[in-house]
Amino acid sequence: MNNKTMNNIINDRFLVLVTTNLFALLIIGYCLLPVFALSLSAQLNKTDTITRPAFMFTKDIEIDYPQGGHLSDLNGYGGEIKFQADSKTPGVSEIIAKINDNLGFDQKKGGPIVSDLSVEYSAEWSGMKDHAKALFYITLKPVIKNLAIYNDTDLTSSVLLDSSWRGFKVNSPVIIKNSKFGYVDINTPFDFFKKTMTPKEYEILRGNTKVNQLLNDTKMMDASPFLEPLSTWHHDYYPMGIHNNVQEINQAVTIFTIGYQFVPGIMSEGPPGWPFTNEVKFTADNDYTVKISDHGVYGYILVNGYSDSVTKNGTEYFTSYDNKIPEFGQLADIVLVIAILGIILMTIRINKFSFLARNKFFLF
Repeated sequence: MNNKTMNNIINDRFLVLVTTNLFALLIIGYCLLPVFALSLSAQLNKTDTITRPAFMFTKDIEIDYPQGGHLSDLNGYGGEIKFQADSKTPGVSEIIAKINDNLGFDQKKGGPIVSDLSVEYSAEWSGMKDHAKALFYITLKPVIKNLAIYNDTDLTSSVLLDSSWRGFKVNSPVIIKNSKFGYVDINTPFDFFKKTMTPKEYEILRGNTKVNQLLNDTKMMDASPFLEPLSTWHHDYYPMGIHNNVQEINQAVTIFTIGYQFVPGIMSEGPPGWPFTNEVKFTADNDYTVKISDHGVYGYILVNGYSDSVTKNGTEYFTSYDNKIPEFGQLADIVLVIAILGIILMTIRINKFSFLARNKFFLF
């Protein structure tokens, strides 16, 4: 067997080894990916006074009936309501008004205001042997105007972008009229059970004071965790832009994130108190448990150019520079990434030679 053939065998076997290990890591990583109860994605540009973020709210509700009872009749059944709405749909204008009221918009003082909104709503439950599981999803895509962009004389060549729009909370019912399902309160999960369960099952839940309070007080639209100070958000500067399968941005950008950070050895839950579960145990014709779970927070805001945060008159702003040398912290992040890549490449090279030695391959 000549050296060329031997090299091909070695490379093929080593490629299989590396591919197998990478595949295993991908599978493990996929299994560990969280389901976020709350997420935000947005992009800001200092040349535009408008942003179009996406807020996604999710809830998991579990009804346990391990000892049977009337609620065990849910086994094998389910319910579903799904629809989309826009500003022309009855009820959406009320959502816009409630969000603007929560943002504290003042017609005289100005500031960010929601001018348009699209809504995606999905709720479904399915009954199993000893429990029923309900999943709720709401995606709000507002158009936010008046970001209060202006030149800041205290910071050379900087523009300030108002960030107060990033968090809000709607505590009241939000009723949308849908041609198929009628009037639906998308902000209160209990209304979904009323529409999709039999009266007997619904009355068991409604008849207990604590369960009734839990399911009626729980509201979907709560983006207040994103109001954590911007100084607590992680931010990275990408002077060469972003080039991957998800995004292609050919200019310098800064990305602010809060929540889970997928860094080797680190997984942060984000704002205090997340994730959490509210639980009520109660007795009707049998013993039952109702649990509401929120599984974490993730926020992502991309700002064109180099950006940091600054507070003016009690309002937090993103700064935006066309070009600026990042501070040591951002340079350290860049160096750290390069170092990690170097370690990975060196590890692969060392493993290859170790593989050759273990398999008694020698090159001449």
